[in-house]
Amino acid sequence: MISEPIDTAENEADENQAHVFEPPPDWDGIPRAYLHVDCGTVTQVSDDIIRNYLADPYFYSAGDTICASCGIALDKDCVWTETGERVDHYMEKLKAKKDINYHLVRWGLPFVFGTIGAVVLPMIPGKLQVGPGVVALLGFVMGLLPGFYLARFPRLLLCKLGII
Repeated sequence: MISEPIDTAENEADENQAHVFEPPPDWDGIPRAYLHVDCGTVTQVSDDIIRNYLADPYFYSAGDTICASCGIALDKDCVWTETGERVDHYMEKLKAKKDINYHLVRWGLPFVFGTIGAVVLPMIPGKLQVGPGVVALLGFVMGLLPGFYLARFPRLLLCKLGII
């Protein structure tokens, strides 16, 4: 997760930006700031990031966050100031609420990118000295690898639209 120091103001552009997924009518119970226990710094999370992880808790799934003082910090080393709960435990609870349809999309979208690569790469003229099956496999791998990163953006949109 990316965050902002607690003493910075909310970005004005964020306030004017239209959002597909609106925050819950009552922000009570949704933590907004965490303490990095290693350095004692409290970091405020921006509304956009909260909207993103509430819609798709796997969007920021590296297991780390940003401490406003020392940079990258592990989720397990941070606790929400409002609840005292560890950030990693909170995120795991949100992840556990996702159903099978979400996970089918989560794991299926990268394969869509791979399939596109398998179809497109053989169409590109070149002087590869291998068979068409090898070119298609190479295209699949070339599409699949970035697909794991890129697929999170359409997945987030589908979550925000309430489709998955």
